[in-house]
Amino acid sequence: VATNRQFGYLTDGRFVPVRGLPDGWVDSVAEVPRGHLWVAIREHGLFQLAQGSVIQEIPWADLGHKDPVRVLVTDPSQHGLWFGFSQGGVAYFADGRIQNTYSVADGVGAGKVNGLGFGMRGALWVATESGLTRIKDGRITTFASNNGLPCNTVHWSMDDDEHAVWIQ
Repeated sequence: VATNRQFGYLTDGRFVPVRGLPDGWVDSVAEVPRGHLWVAIREHGLFQLAQGSVIQEIPWADLGHKDPVRVLVTDPSQHGLWFGFSQGGVAYFADGRIQNTYSVADGVGAGKVNGLGFGMRGALWVATESGLTRIKDGRITTFASNNGLPCNTVHWSMDDDEHAVWIQ
């Protein structure tokens, strides 16, 4: 459970706050490896939690960005995290550091990243203010109103069982 004043969990019908986290807006939470939560707090940085305690804090500047991570998603095949930044671009984080980054210059849709998700065939879908980007095996394709989407701003996407991609 995240509020702008506390982060914690519910157990036996009561709220248990996690100590050591600063106040602030929690934009996203992801788990990797099992039992380790990563919490993106807009004003402060990225925090790793294990067994209900903060074990690591990484300021946004240490990730090579001045803007905060808006969206986190666990990479199911590589056991790391993907970050979507508030001013655009994505990065893959594993083993305590950024391993790979993609920006508008690489073909990722421009503007704030609104959502990240993995399709059934392993592609990373990046919902941005200017389209929907697909990253698969290092290849990047961005869809927008100029090549088939009914709009440019995409908030999220998901695959269905028929391999169609739905967007909002």
